[in-house]
Amino acid sequence: MARAGCRQVLIGLESHRPARSPASSSGRIARPGGPSGYVEAIRTIQAHGITVNACFILGLDGQTTTVFREIVDFAETAHPFDVPITLLTPFPGTPLFARLECEGRILQTGAWQLCTLFDVNYRPSGMTPQELREGIYWLGERLYSDEATRGRRKAFFDQRKQKITPT
Repeated sequence: MARAGCRQVLIGLESHRPARSPASSSGRIARPGGPSGYVEAIRTIQAHGITVNACFILGLDGQTTTVFREIVDFAETAHPFDVPITLLTPFPGTPLFARLECEGRILQTGAWQLCTLFDVNYRPSGMTPQELREGIYWLGERLYSDEATRGRRKAFFDQRKQKITPT
């Protein structure tokens, strides 16, 4: 990919560990390799000079308030170049919305103004809506601080110096 000119990839990890239930918008339960595979993959990709945007979805079924600290720890271990975070968003008309509505977990039916990927319009299974709101703010402050951003950038350039020869 690097030889072809690729400079950045966005990887939707959804969670830093395999999900326990099919709550994600994609319906997937787990990714091959799991968390240790994620770290190795990120390091390998970045060693070739390709930056990784490791995206996470917060509020998946099975996640508790511990997820926020766990993602900070993961980012500090894997050092992806960027770490976009969003909230699980049940858009009206989707299977996820229908399931959550049947479960009585939608807070405001038809509230398109809350379909921003950063607003909570459902009751998560492992925390309250308020805990999810507060958690994404707390996590954002840690992931996007100057210090955290500098640390990830430095790690990328260090990995780039240790380039792995493609086979």
